[in-house]
Amino acid sequence: SAVLSASSATTNGAGVASVTATANATAGAYVVTASSAGMTDASFALTNGRDSVADIAETHRVIRNFIAGRADRLTSAEPDLAGRLTGNGGSQGNPFGFAALGTQNNINMSFSTSLRGITAYSRTEPPVNLEAANLSATLRGSFAAESGVVEPRTGFDVWAKGRYAQVRNDTRRSDAGLLYMGADYRFSSDLLLGLLGQLDWTDEHDDTVGTSASGLGWMVGPYVVAKLTDTLIFDGRAAWGMSENEVDALGLFTDNFDTTRWLIRGQLTGDYQIKYMIINPFVRLSYFEEQQKAYTDTLGNLIPSQTISLAQLKFGPKLSARITAADGTTVTPHLTISGIWDFDQPLQTVTQGVAIGNGGIRGRVEGGVAITMPHGQSINFEGFYDGIGSTQLEAYGGSLSISMPLH
Repeated sequence: SAVLSASSATTNGAGVASVTATANATAGAYVVTASSAGMTDASFALTNGRDSVADIAETHRVIRNFIAGRADRLTSAEPDLAGRLTGNGGSQGNPFGFAALGTQNNINMSFSTSLRGITAYSRTEPPVNLEAANLSATLRGSFAAESGVVEPRTGFDVWAKGRYAQVRNDTRRSDAGLLYMGADYRFSSDLLLGLLGQLDWTDEHDDTVGTSASGLGWMVGPYVVAKLTDTLIFDGRAAWGMSENEVDALGLFTDNFDTTRWLIRGQLTGDYQIKYMIINPFVRLSYFEEQQKAYTDTLGNLIPSQTISLAQLKFGPKLSARITAADGTTVTPHLTISGIWDFDQPLQTVTQGVAIGNGGIRGRVEGGVAITMPHGQSINFEGFYDGIGSTQLEAYGGSLSISMPLH
């Protein structure tokens, strides 16, 4: 339908009558036919002029920023696969773990569970809480020398972990969820093979410019963890998937677009002990790529395809210690200092066309402390600061988790 500025118009001396109109509140070109008794039908074109080139560029920008931000979150949230072999990954020491931390503008929640953890807690004698009480030995190849620590078993396991983050400020809103579900088989204390699937959901709104984007995506693929030497563990995985998305890039309408994506990652982790100090140097290389497929928007503009990739090298040491009190309470502080090199990162742009991005090398610090009581109760606090040495990135956060035995 067309909304007319007047119900009728009188021709001028040249026989021209003018009435303005907006069709369906949407910009574009329209053909309107007018008729009257005794007159021949008259056809004319009504055009609401928009800059198609600018609309296409703005749509491309909004989609690129959305996919780039999502890619960064996915690569930053990669699960600890080495712990699946050593016995500390996937909540194997507890049937269910939950952590939450919130402020006025931010909410972060996470959970983890595993079949092995549920089975362990169903026994008459409750097992030692590997994840909290033995955090200092997370990446050690053998736990037999640790007093009271159970050697990881061979066999089949199913595990899951997830997280949800919500960010609010005066003009921007963001919600993001991520779920991992894996199944693996530990052939020995030196080798584990598995299959991992993940589901992610993202919803973003920017009221300042009137844009929004959301998407639901998935990936699936194999992973491997292998103990190369007594002090060196390798873990790696590959995954492929797709996503379905919606975008309102111009503040006028919502369009749908699809993507394909893939990821590959490898990590080497060392394990050295100096008296009470555990030193775990690590280096991780990851690459993520997502291709937006071309589509035609509501205005009839062809939005071309584009590929967004993120390659990252992360390296540094993890330091931890395990202190046991006379009553059996253990305190496990840990600190990780890492360097992050984004050597292939998509540049995100603001509406004025200025490019922003992390780029180069930056530093990240993570630390925390886990306190485990003699009967298995535990409290774990962790925090991080990201962006050391960078003028374009600053991020920080934390979490607090409490674990209670079911017996």
